[in-house]
Amino acid sequence: LDPAPLGINAKYSWKFKGGQGEGAIKFIDIEQGWILNHNSLTVNTLPTTGIVSVSSREHGAAVLGVVMMNDKQERGIGITPKVNGHVISTWRSNGNIDIPDAILTSLNYLAFGDILLLTIQRYQSLENRRALPIEFHDGVFEAISTATNAGITVIEAAGNGDLGSQTGVDLDTFESNGNEIFNRSSKNFLDSGAIIVGAGSASVPHRRISYSNYGSRVDCYAWGEQVLTTGCYPRSSGPSLDTVTQRFCGTSSAAAIIAGAAIAVQSICEANLGFRLSPRELRNILSNSSYGTRSANGSKIDKIGAMPNLKKIIDNSLKCSMLL
Repeated sequence: LDPAPLGINAKYSWKFKGGQGEGAIKFIDIEQGWILNHNSLTVNTLPTTGIVSVSSREHGAAVLGVVMMNDKQERGIGITPKVNGHVISTWRSNGNIDIPDAILTSLNYLAFGDILLLTIQRYQSLENRRALPIEFHDGVFEAISTATNAGITVIEAAGNGDLGSQTGVDLDTFESNGNEIFNRSSKNFLDSGAIIVGAGSASVPHRRISYSNYGSRVDCYAWGEQVLTTGCYPRSSGPSLDTVTQRFCGTSSAAAIIAGAAIAVQSICEANLGFRLSPRELRNILSNSSYGTRSANGSKIDKIGAMPNLKKIIDNSLKCSMLL
């Protein structure tokens, strides 16, 4: 919430119509579960939300809180607390996890310019337990591409690499069937159109969190530690519906922050300029280092891009001057 270089300057965006997410922009979070009746969350389920996993509800609550926590409890507030937020589970109604189906199902409820968040990740294989961007897996890349081609901005966590050794994966050197699919310089590079997000430290200068994946495909970063939000992740809230934690971390917290930034920019753009940005336009704005805070060791070492500064984006890219 705080001004750059510490934060993304969300409080500045609140001075503009649309800056708190109010308006017509829709947001959907796709993962396995949430605390849907948490006192600091106002979130909508859908007829096709699917099965809500109790074991995953803390993570989902944390993600939602970063984006849309209201201030009813006066213990914190999300980046865009007034956004029209929904959830869809990767656990489908047939009892199976089907991530491509969850993504494609979300398209029934989203329009051009809306925001879809994917904080889920999957291991490279059963033998190689390195967590990678979810689009690495069969069918997910195609589903994300379908979404971005339809004008939906997809925010995707870069993945937490090898948590056992606390080591992130250099996505530029990662190979899938011999192809460097995440390396923008490779002839085999594949671009789903999603905004891929890495994790940086909460302190300034922001350094890449050791286990955050990195590479030329990572568009931007945000805090990957000490993030205040709803729920009690990684612990359990039990029966309580008003828990708050300041321990949310990883590329999940970072991706949630960037989702909030994307919602703010898109909502301000529509409310003040009368149009919505395409996924590519919004990605270019959020990843532009001229409008953000570079990481401590720069793009050649950290390789996690820049953290958006909403004040610079609003003043210099959107050129908005219509304060509330």
